[in-house]
Amino acid sequence: MSRLTGVGVRRRGTREVPARRGAERAPGVSRYLAGEGHCGEKHMTDPRTTHADAPRPLQTTRDSAGGPRRLLNAVLGDLRAVDGALYAAVAATPTPTLDRTLRHLSHAADHSKISFAIAAALALAGKRPRKAALAGVGAIAVASASANLLGKRLVRRARPDREAARVTVDRHVKMPTSASFPSGHTASAVAFATAVGVVLPPAAVPLGALAGAVGYSRVHTGVHYPGDVAAGAVLGIASAAAALAAVAATPSARTQALLTAARSCRRTSIVGALRR
Repeated sequence: MSRLTGVGVRRRGTREVPARRGAERAPGVSRYLAGEGHCGEKHMTDPRTTHADAPRPLQTTRDSAGGPRRLLNAVLGDLRAVDGALYAAVAATPTPTLDRTLRHLSHAADHSKISFAIAAALALAGKRPRKAALAGVGAIAVASASANLLGKRLVRRARPDREAARVTVDRHVKMPTSASFPSGHTASAVAFATAVGVVLPPAAVPLGALAGAVGYSRVHTGVHYPGDVAAGAVLGIASAAAALAAVAATPSARTQALLTAARSCRRTSIVGALRR
């Protein structure tokens, strides 16, 4: 009779002979004794370790850093999908009554013509409206430079495919050759409305409504995505804040006159003291 006396040893009578390789080993022990883990990876481990407890490779820094990047790309992809869906919805909605009006409004907003006309009228209406007009024109300058010299050059988003979206010809204005993001028309209109509205509160609501109509007209005519308009509005508000800060830091004519008089008096006092 042969019997087992230990792992890997078989006794037959009084003679000990090696057992067949792996015959009495528990399943999986051979791989662990050979130093193989999951997927054939070599590592030192205890043969009694189970598959669930086997050491796993540490996640690399590159993989951990890729998580937020992948999440950001996924969020941006979703936003682009929503942006495109809104653009397509506007293009597919028949509005024959609004088409011509919004097309003319979009034309009037070219180079901020409508805003400059309002600023000229305000400049003739008194001291306070004149100050509001100055702040509004300054805000337009900041917004236009920020949108065209920085935003469009950094993002370089392509213009919408108006033909693919089947935007009706009655809405068409000339498709600009510049980048789509952000909307410069919206940035300038919102900047002007915000700056003038802060200095001259009664003008805030009508100018704000006008700026909103200008922004929507750029989507309605098919030359901008809604996201471009939203970014332009944010840029316009920031530009207005910068312009208002600059106006507040600039002394008024009366303040300048008082400072000049004070310097003159001081100079006269010094000269008189020297003559004594």
